[in-house]
Amino acid sequence: MPVDEGSLSDRRPGGEFPKQDDDVLIPLEHTEAAAARDDADVGEDRRLGVDVARFGTDRTVFTLRSGARVEYVEVQAKKDTMEVAARAKVLAERLNASAVYVDVIGVGAGVVDKLKLDGVEVVAVNAAEVAPNRSANKDDAQGRIMRDYLWIEMARWLREDEPAFLIDKDLAEDLAGEPASVKYGIDGKGYLTVEMKDQMRKRLGRSPDLADSLALTFAPKLGFGILDYYRQMFEEREQAKADRADQVMNQEIPQVS
Repeated sequence: MPVDEGSLSDRRPGGEFPKQDDDVLIPLEHTEAAAARDDADVGEDRRLGVDVARFGTDRTVFTLRSGARVEYVEVQAKKDTMEVAARAKVLAERLNASAVYVDVIGVGAGVVDKLKLDGVEVVAVNAAEVAPNRSANKDDAQGRIMRDYLWIEMARWLREDEPAFLIDKDLAEDLAGEPASVKYGIDGKGYLTVEMKDQMRKRLGRSPDLADSLALTFAPKLGFGILDYYRQMFEEREQAKADRADQVMNQEIPQVS
Protein backbone atom coordinates (compact mmCIF):
# COMPACT_ATOMS: atom_id res chain seq x y z
CA MET A 1 0.00 0.00 0.00
CA PRO A 2 1.22 3.59 -0.58
CA VAL A 3 3.54 5.06 2.03
CA ASP A 4 5.14 8.52 1.92
CA GLU A 5 8.42 9.53 3.56
CA GLY A 6 10.02 6.08 3.40
CA SER A 7 9.23 2.88 5.25
CA LEU A 8 7.53 3.20 8.60
CA SER A 9 9.66 0.29 9.82
CA ASP A 10 12.60 2.69 9.89
CA ARG A 11 11.00 4.30 12.93
CA ARG A 12 11.56 1.12 14.98
CA PRO A 13 15.06 0.53 16.42
CA GLY A 14 16.35 -2.64 14.79
CA GLY A 15 12.95 -3.10 13.16
CA GLU A 16 11.42 -4.24 16.45
CA PHE A 17 9.14 -2.62 19.00
CA PRO A 18 10.30 -2.64 22.63
CA LYS A 19 9.07 -5.22 25.12
CA GLN A 20 5.77 -4.40 26.76
CA ASP A 21 5.23 -2.95 30.20
CA ASP A 22 2.49 -4.21 32.49
CA ASP A 23 0.32 -1.13 31.91
CA VAL A 24 -0.02 -1.59 28.13
CA LEU A 25 -3.65 -1.95 27.01
CA ILE A 26 -3.23 -4.37 24.10
CA PRO A 27 -0.94 -7.43 24.29
CA LEU A 28 1.60 -7.64 21.49
CA GLU A 29 0.66 -11.29 20.95
CA HIS A 30 -2.83 -10.21 19.83
CA THR A 31 -1.57 -7.74 17.25
CA GLU A 32 1.22 -9.98 15.98
CA ALA A 33 -1.33 -12.77 15.48
CA ALA A 34 -3.45 -10.40 13.38
CA ALA A 35 -0.41 -9.49 11.27
CA ALA A 36 0.36 -13.18 10.74
CA ARG A 37 -3.13 -14.32 9.68
CA ASP A 38 -3.96 -14.55 5.99
CA ASP A 39 -7.74 -14.41 6.27
CA ALA A 40 -10.58 -13.38 8.58
CA ASP A 41 -14.35 -12.88 8.59
CA VAL A 42 -15.71 -10.22 6.25
CA GLY A 43 -18.19 -7.66 7.57
CA GLU A 44 -21.10 -6.05 5.73
CA ASP A 45 -20.08 -2.62 7.07
CA ARG A 46 -16.94 -1.32 5.35
CA ARG A 47 -15.51 1.54 7.39
CA LEU A 48 -12.77 3.92 6.27
CA GLY A 49 -11.00 5.56 9.22
CA VAL A 50 -9.08 8.80 8.59
CA ASP A 51 -6.68 10.11 11.21
CA VAL A 52 -5.69 13.59 10.00
CA ALA A 53 -2.16 14.82 10.75
CA ARG A 54 -1.91 17.71 13.23
CA PHE A 55 1.83 18.36 13.40
CA GLY A 56 4.80 18.21 11.05
CA THR A 57 5.96 14.76 12.11
CA ASP A 58 2.47 13.24 12.27
CA ARG A 59 1.03 11.32 9.35
CA THR A 60 -2.43 11.23 7.82
CA VAL A 61 -3.58 7.61 7.71
CA PHE A 62 -6.49 6.00 5.84
CA THR A 63 -7.56 2.54 7.07
CA LEU A 64 -10.31 0.36 5.61
CA ARG A 65 -11.77 -2.25 8.00
CA SER A 66 -14.43 -4.76 7.01
CA GLY A 67 -15.47 -6.92 9.96
CA ALA A 68 -12.34 -8.70 11.19
CA ARG A 69 -10.29 -7.70 8.13
CA VAL A 70 -8.02 -4.68 7.70
CA GLU A 71 -7.97 -4.56 3.93
CA TYR A 72 -6.21 -1.30 3.14
CA VAL A 73 -3.88 1.20 4.79
CA GLU A 74 -2.45 4.30 3.18
CA VAL A 75 -0.11 6.79 4.83
CA GLN A 76 0.39 10.35 3.64
CA ALA A 77 2.47 13.26 4.92
CA LYS A 78 2.28 17.03 4.54
CA LYS A 79 -1.21 17.18 3.02
CA ASP A 80 -3.68 19.98 3.62
CA THR A 81 -7.33 19.39 4.56
CA MET A 82 -8.62 19.73 1.00
CA GLU A 83 -6.12 17.17 -0.26
CA VAL A 84 -6.99 14.79 2.56
CA ALA A 85 -10.73 15.17 1.89
CA ALA A 86 -10.21 14.59 -1.83
CA ARG A 87 -8.17 11.46 -1.18
CA ALA A 88 -10.72 10.17 1.34
CA LYS A 89 -13.48 10.58 -1.23
CA VAL A 90 -11.48 8.69 -3.88
CA LEU A 91 -10.67 5.85 -1.49
CA ALA A 92 -14.25 5.64 -0.19
CA GLU A 93 -15.47 5.14 -3.75
CA ARG A 94 -12.67 2.80 -4.80
CA LEU A 95 -12.87 0.63 -1.67
CA ASN A 96 -16.68 0.71 -1.54
CA ALA A 97 -16.67 2.14 1.98
CA SER A 98 -20.08 2.43 3.66
CA ALA A 99 -18.90 5.50 5.58
CA VAL A 100 -15.79 7.54 6.34
CA TYR A 101 -14.91 8.00 10.03
CA VAL A 102 -12.86 11.14 10.64
CA ASP A 103 -11.28 12.48 13.81
CA VAL A 104 -13.09 15.83 13.88
CA ILE A 105 -10.95 17.54 16.52
CA GLY A 106 -8.72 20.27 15.12
CA VAL A 107 -7.86 20.11 11.41
CA GLY A 108 -10.13 17.10 10.90
CA ALA A 109 -13.18 19.39 11.07
CA GLY A 110 -12.28 20.84 7.67
CA VAL A 111 -12.06 17.36 6.17
CA VAL A 112 -15.49 16.47 7.57
CA ASP A 113 -17.06 19.65 6.19
CA LYS A 114 -15.60 19.08 2.73
CA LEU A 115 -16.71 15.44 2.60
CA LYS A 116 -20.24 16.45 3.60
CA LEU A 117 -20.31 19.06 0.84
CA ASP A 118 -19.20 16.39 -1.62
CA GLY A 119 -22.03 14.08 -0.56
CA VAL A 120 -19.81 11.48 1.10
CA GLU A 121 -21.28 9.49 4.02
CA VAL A 122 -19.11 10.72 6.89
CA VAL A 123 -19.14 10.18 10.65
CA ALA A 124 -17.46 12.95 12.66
CA VAL A 125 -15.73 11.28 15.62
CA ASN A 126 -15.03 13.57 18.57
CA ALA A 127 -12.49 11.74 20.72
CA ALA A 128 -13.10 14.14 23.63
CA GLU A 129 -16.82 13.36 23.96
CA VAL A 130 -18.19 11.33 26.84
CA ALA A 131 -17.73 7.61 26.17
CA PRO A 132 -20.78 5.45 25.40
CA ASN A 133 -21.75 2.93 28.06
CA ARG A 134 -20.11 -0.49 27.65
CA SER A 135 -21.91 -2.15 30.58
CA ALA A 136 -23.34 -4.85 28.29
CA ASN A 137 -19.83 -6.10 27.47
CA LYS A 138 -18.34 -9.03 29.36
CA ASP A 139 -15.06 -7.27 30.19
CA ASP A 140 -16.88 -4.42 32.02
CA ALA A 141 -14.17 -1.93 31.02
CA GLN A 142 -15.63 1.57 30.81
CA GLY A 143 -13.80 4.53 29.33
CA ARG A 144 -14.25 8.15 30.35
CA ILE A 145 -14.09 9.75 26.90
CA MET A 146 -14.67 8.56 23.34
CA ARG A 147 -10.95 7.94 22.73
CA ASP A 148 -10.95 5.46 25.62
CA TYR A 149 -14.05 3.76 24.19
CA LEU A 150 -12.49 3.40 20.73
CA TRP A 151 -9.33 1.81 22.07
CA ILE A 152 -11.20 -0.52 24.44
CA GLU A 153 -13.36 -1.69 21.53
CA MET A 154 -10.28 -2.21 19.36
CA ALA A 155 -8.65 -4.22 22.16
CA ARG A 156 -11.77 -6.40 22.44
CA TRP A 157 -11.81 -6.90 18.64
CA LEU A 158 -8.16 -7.97 18.61
CA ARG A 159 -8.75 -10.31 21.54
CA GLU A 160 -12.01 -11.96 20.45
CA ASP A 161 -12.56 -11.66 16.69
CA GLU A 162 -9.29 -13.16 15.37
CA PRO A 163 -8.72 -10.31 12.90
CA ALA A 164 -6.23 -10.22 10.04
CA PHE A 165 -4.12 -7.34 8.72
CA LEU A 166 -4.33 -8.10 5.00
CA ILE A 167 -1.96 -5.33 3.96
CA ASP A 168 1.67 -4.71 3.02
CA LYS A 169 4.03 -6.59 5.37
CA ASP A 170 5.86 -3.50 6.67
CA LEU A 171 2.58 -1.70 7.33
CA ALA A 172 1.16 -4.79 9.04
CA GLU A 173 4.18 -4.91 11.34
CA ASP A 174 3.81 -1.25 12.23
CA LEU A 175 0.08 -1.65 12.76
CA ALA A 176 0.90 -4.55 15.08
CA GLY A 177 3.43 -2.51 17.04
CA GLU A 178 1.58 0.77 17.56
CA PRO A 179 -1.47 -0.48 19.50
CA ALA A 180 0.81 -2.61 21.67
CA SER A 181 2.79 0.50 22.70
CA VAL A 182 -0.09 2.50 24.17
CA LYS A 183 -0.49 2.52 27.95
CA TYR A 184 -3.60 2.82 30.10
CA GLY A 185 -4.56 3.70 33.65
CA ILE A 186 -7.55 3.71 35.98
CA ASP A 187 -8.71 7.11 37.23
CA GLY A 188 -10.19 7.96 40.62
CA LYS A 189 -13.71 7.07 39.48
CA GLY A 190 -12.77 3.69 38.08
CA TYR A 191 -12.72 4.67 34.41
CA LEU A 192 -10.15 3.10 32.13
CA THR A 193 -8.17 5.92 30.51
CA VAL A 194 -6.00 5.40 27.44
CA GLU A 195 -2.75 7.29 27.02
CA MET A 196 -3.28 10.47 25.00
CA LYS A 197 -1.58 10.99 21.66
CA ASP A 198 0.56 13.90 22.91
CA GLN A 199 1.74 11.83 25.87
CA MET A 200 2.79 8.96 23.64
CA ARG A 201 4.57 11.33 21.26
CA LYS A 202 6.64 12.67 24.17
CA ARG A 203 7.34 9.20 25.58
CA LEU A 204 8.25 7.35 22.38
CA GLY A 205 9.01 10.12 19.93
CA ARG A 206 6.24 9.07 17.55
CA SER A 207 2.48 9.28 17.28
CA PRO A 208 0.25 6.17 16.95
CA ASP A 209 -1.33 7.40 13.73
CA LEU A 210 -1.95 3.95 12.19
CA ALA A 211 -3.53 2.63 15.37
CA ASP A 212 -5.69 5.74 15.81
CA SER A 213 -6.90 5.46 12.22
CA LEU A 214 -8.00 1.88 12.85
CA ALA A 215 -9.53 2.82 16.22
CA LEU A 216 -11.77 5.39 14.51
CA THR A 217 -13.56 2.56 12.69
CA PHE A 218 -14.98 1.39 16.03
CA ALA A 219 -16.94 4.60 16.63
CA PRO A 220 -20.73 4.39 17.03
CA LYS A 221 -22.36 4.88 13.65
CA LEU A 222 -24.38 7.96 14.65
CA GLY A 223 -21.91 9.44 17.09
CA PHE A 224 -22.43 10.00 20.80
CA GLY A 225 -22.92 13.54 22.10
CA ILE A 226 -23.85 15.37 25.27
CA LEU A 227 -27.58 14.60 24.93
CA ASP A 228 -26.72 10.90 24.79
CA TYR A 229 -24.64 11.36 27.93
CA TYR A 230 -27.52 12.85 29.94
CA ARG A 231 -29.96 10.27 28.57
CA GLN A 232 -27.57 7.54 29.66
CA MET A 233 -27.26 9.06 33.15
CA PHE A 234 -31.05 9.29 33.47
CA GLU A 235 -31.55 5.67 32.39
CA GLU A 236 -28.91 4.44 34.82
CA ARG A 237 -30.45 6.44 37.68
CA GLU A 238 -33.94 5.10 36.95
CA GLN A 239 -32.60 1.56 36.76
CA ALA A 240 -30.89 2.00 40.13
CA LYS A 241 -34.20 3.18 41.64
CA ALA A 242 -36.01 0.17 40.20
CA ASP A 243 -33.36 -2.17 41.58
CA ARG A 244 -33.65 -0.67 45.06
CA ALA A 245 -37.44 -0.97 44.92
CA ASP A 246 -37.15 -4.64 43.98
CA GLN A 247 -34.80 -5.24 46.89
CA VAL A 248 -37.29 -3.68 49.31
CA MET A 249 -40.19 -5.70 47.90
CA ASN A 250 -38.20 -8.92 48.12
CA GLN A 251 -37.21 -8.41 51.73
CA GLU A 252 -38.95 -10.79 54.14
CA ILE A 253 -41.75 -9.00 55.99
CA PRO A 254 -41.41 -9.64 59.74
CA GLN A 255 -44.38 -11.42 61.28
CA VAL A 256 -46.31 -9.66 64.04
CA SER A 257 -46.99 -11.96 67.04
